[in-house]
Amino acid sequence: MAIVFPPAKIARHWNGALDSSRKRAPLVEFLRHRGLKVAQPGPGRNSDNISRATLFIVNRALRVGIGDKQALNPAQRLNVGQTACCICDCLASMIGDPNCWRVAALVSGTQLISSGSNLSNSANAAAISAQQFKQSTMGSGCIKTQLLAAQAIVSNLDEKLQELTTHVALQIQDLSINWAWIVPKPAFNISRRSPV
Repeated sequence: MAIVFPPAKIARHWNGALDSSRKRAPLVEFLRHRGLKVAQPGPGRNSDNISRATLFIVNRALRVGIGDKQALNPAQRLNVGQTACCICDCLASMIGDPNCWRVAALVSGTQLISSGSNLSNSANAAAISAQQFKQSTMGSGCIKTQLLAAQAIVSNLDEKLQELTTHVALQIQDLSINWAWIVPKPAFNISRRSPV
């Protein structure tokens, strides 16, 4: 009988893969527990899973707080985009892939904002939210949202999820939040027409 030891390079890869899967495990369990599809292995797996969890959390908060996404006013839509960025950033840091938050925030933010407006404007608003998110100083609302999101994902308890969705619903409805730096610009300028 012989014991085979892999080369150091391969052993480091195995250890890194094990650490990565351990960090992703709470998010994957959260998705499975809620009956949501888990993304297949691949380069977009982390951002897909984060986007799915964010969509679930914020949609649930919208149902609790507002009831109908069509009833969102423009300021609340901006709060939705900012909240999506906040949750995506938290989940990306939690699973050890802090750079994938932006893609997840763009996807989930566009889908969350899209109801009641065209997709181009929604994508533009989500992109501006994501672009400015890291440049802004995160207020206490975002820090509390991130703390509650981490607790809800790691514990996988319905009570923690309810606490998070209640907080997010209140944050979306709070029109006193100043997201003045998020001003959606039109996709094109109609006044600049080419000469005929």
